Amino acid sequence: MYDQFRSPGKLFQEICETKPVTMDGLDIPEFRILLLGQVGAGKSSFYNTISSIFRGYVTSLAITGQSGHSITSIFRVYDVQSSPTAPPLKWKICDTVGLLPNCGLSLNELLYMVDGNIPNRFQFSPYGRVTPDSPGFIECPSYSQRAHCVALVIDASTVNSMAEEMWEKYRALQDALNARRIPLVVLLTKIDVACPQTRTNIMHVFHSDILQNRVRLISHKLQGLPANKIFPIKNYEWETELTMNVNNLSLLALRQMLRFAQDHVEDRADHLRMTGGLRRRLGMREILCLLFLLAMVMVFFLHCSGKIQFAGKVERGEEELYE
Repeated sequence: MYDQFRSPGKLFQEICETKPVTMDGLDIPEFRILLLGQVGAGKSSFYNTISSIFRGYVTSLAITGQSGHSITSIFRVYDVQSSPTAPPLKWKICDTVGLLPNCGLSLNELLYMVDGNIPNRFQFSPYGRVTPDSPGFIECPSYSQRAHCVALVIDASTVNSMAEEMWEKYRALQDALNARRIPLVVLLTKIDVACPQTRTNIMHVFHSDILQNRVRLISHKLQGLPANKIFPIKNYEWETELTMNVNNLSLLALRQMLRFAQDHVEDRADHLRMTGGLRRRLGMREILCLLFLLAMVMVFFLHCSGKIQFAGKVERGEEELYE
């Protein structure tokens, strides 16, 4: 862990070069990481933090703030670029409406986002549910439109008092993700608010009893989710300059999410191959061989047709001769 803090350039470069290793017949142009979490937990702020790291200065493309209701009201699929004119990296971050314990988005609506049914910039309505009849609903999303890793964003400063109804919603989502074999991780935000020592020195995150207790609580509430899938991070919220240690906490979490996403893609390809749902792509040599065989069949067919026609002419000629 500490080695990554000593050589941040290596970690940054590794993430820049990360792209899906596609399997035969399962092409995915980029990974999709879906952020879900309670209102005010820091989902949009996490995207802003990642965008800031790659731009080299603090940015705020995603709207953020503190309110009793969700500041984000649409589903957004964000690219990450090192500059406005640079090509986007081979992964996307999906941000959405904040969750509430007893209202807000239902489990079905969350799964619509997971399964790729919700288009980019979809506007959620507080007065109605998302259904297959909703405008823009994607009936048959491609595999690349689906989430390849889901991150629950949880506020470390309020997790002890989180309503049990919220945990129940998270566990129901966890069960649905497990059934889909989609990896689930937790981004534990606002660690500087939860732990005064970490506020003074962000590196204290690895020694904080307060944060370790928070991690154990989350693991217990989420049916034994491994601690190595719970990442303490700090978003840029009031800072105007980047700092290396804050960057590296988010980059470490992002790298693991991308690795888990690749694991999911490989598992999906293996499942489709075993069930016969994955057809292997043909190589160039195989395509040329098929074209050659097709050409030979056509020549043979034309040749046979010519013989038949010739034989017919001979028979008609003999009949005329005898007449």
